Amino acid sequence: MAIAALFCTLAANPNPSMPIASAVSTLLDQFHARRPVRAWSLIITIYGDAIVPRGGRLWLGSLLDIMALFRIDAGHARTAMSRLTSDGWLKREKAGRNSDYRLTRQAEGRFNAATQRIYFPHAPAFDGRLRIALIGPGGNRAKARPALEKAAFAALTPTTYVAVADPSPPLPVIDGLFLVHADPADDMHALAAAAWKLDTLATAYRAFIARFTPLARALGRTSKLPAADALVARVLLIHEFRRIVLRDPGLPAALLPPDWPGTAARQLAARLSGAGPANTAVLAGQVDMYTANYASALSLISSGKVRTLAVTSKNRWPNLPDVPTLDEIGIKDAETDTFQAVFAPAGTSRPIIDRLAKELAAILACRDVREKFQNIGLPVVAEGPDAFRARIAREVPMYKDAIDKAGLKIKQARKRTGQANRVRLFSDRTLRW
Repeated sequence: MAIAALFCTLAANPNPSMPIASAVSTLLDQFHARRPVRAWSLIITIYGDAIVPRGGRLWLGSLLDIMALFRIDAGHARTAMSRLTSDGWLKREKAGRNSDYRLTRQAEGRFNAATQRIYFPHAPAFDGRLRIALIGPGGNRAKARPALEKAAFAALTPTTYVAVADPSPPLPVIDGLFLVHADPADDMHALAAAAWKLDTLATAYRAFIARFTPLARALGRTSKLPAADALVARVLLIHEFRRIVLRDPGLPAALLPPDWPGTAARQLAARLSGAGPANTAVLAGQVDMYTANYASALSLISSGKVRTLAVTSKNRWPNLPDVPTLDEIGIKDAETDTFQAVFAPAGTSRPIIDRLAKELAAILACRDVREKFQNIGLPVVAEGPDAFRARIAREVPMYKDAIDKAGLKIKQARKRTGQANRVRLFSDRTLRW
């Protein structure tokens, strides 16, 4: 799966506001105003956003220090960790005299699914027709309802469910369950609002915007954010955002009202924690254009906040068919992308490599798998082991030459001792670690 970069451009104006310390303190006050304060839920957010991307393992002492920044004492934090461990979210590992905690295998699967919803938004393909599932008289409701909910159908009435696409995989055969296609025409928005309870979701998005806009304005006035404030602000941002977005069905734009606040909420979250300084700089009009990967710029592109100029891949992107490649606009020999790949240990026999390649190719050939990857900016290439070896052989000297010409040096990391898993923070105007 290859990821090309996009050249984008936009200008906007930053807003003045309260000092950053006041903005972060206000966020903490609002967090504690909600009762009960669920320390375990906040720990889930910390692991998902900050710990899992950095190895997934954290010393208990470091976690207690982090929780103190959120005004949660060690007793409540320890109780929360005990609950998460007993519920199968975390497992304890001894590291000398210290105790480290990491996600269980089961929890990793849940985290991966949630990560796609939070950080890589996409709407399903929509052909203008809704899928209506009807549970008739005498139908097996106990069997039909969980199957429909798993297939992304929303309940319009106790016996009528609605979806925007055909279920994949197909629904099982259930007595008394009927599936029809319908063209709702002028009633489309009203039907979607009723089935997916969009008014409640819109209220939550507007509250999110109202809560975090002062922070965005404060960040517009400072070039340096203290590390502790960066940690608190980002975690609270993601914590509040995930509570909403995981309830959002991710409907196509055609089913949403024109002033849908979910778009503005995601833009705000992306501006504060998405693609980092580049997004912030272009939104503030500090630079004329920048490069970004498709996933990080998706919300800005779809909302019209940035205009795509070109893609750096060899071919045009399927989701951006009208955007030319660099080669097409006259910039030659500038093709570049990044990739996701599967590696095996050195010395793995060729029959095993071939078998793995064959099975992976079959999985990646599935339409629903390809669509999911493409919607988050990962077009499936599945070029096979020989082509991948050739890519590595070609790109390693190319990047080495670029590094040498730029005079870049690799700094030897200091050996981590003592509190080895204490989270290291560095901050800027976008709340990045």
